Amino acid sequence: MPGKIDNSLLPVFASAFQISLGLVFLLSAPPKLRRPLRFARSVVDYKVLPEKLAYGFAFVVITLETFSAIAFLTGWLFNIAAPLAAIMLLAFLVAIGINLRRGRKLSCGCFGEASEQISTRTLARLSMLLAVLLFVVAIGGQEYVLSPTLGTSWGATFLLTLFLAGFLLLLGSWILNVHELFFLFHQSR
Repeated sequence: MPGKIDNSLLPVFASAFQISLGLVFLLSAPPKLRRPLRFARSVVDYKVLPEKLAYGFAFVVITLETFSAIAFLTGWLFNIAAPLAAIMLLAFLVAIGINLRRGRKLSCGCFGEASEQISTRTLARLSMLLAVLLFVVAIGGQEYVLSPTLGTSWGATFLLTLFLAGFLLLLGSWILNVHELFFLFHQSR
């Protein structure tokens, strides 16, 4: 039927989005694990929570990001990780929004020391991650991320899903940097 979406592709896209989220958490957790006190100080610098609570929250974030990476990449305990990750992303959105409104210039702390300063792009990135997470949950997050679909073999589904996950990460990066891409495109003319 023309115009009808093939529902058999939804699990593949949900898995690809889920793996993309897992990769983002996997990239964000190690710098914080290597220097947890430095990350904790960056959370304190946001001045959203009392200092002692901010230190505790920082260690909870490190744990949740590590757990979310494992859960999203493997499907293990996904139903527990998804709401926790959503709450964590919302907390990040609120903290960054408050500090942008205050006019403060801070490192976002998202990927350790090399993180960018908080900006509207940081809010956009977090909003995209939250939207992707909500999509995955709405489709029915995968306990078994890479189960064969569309009558294909496990290997073909695995490769397709990994390709889509990589493409989605790249697409998200392009969307967040569209103004820079636009500038480069016009500069080359």
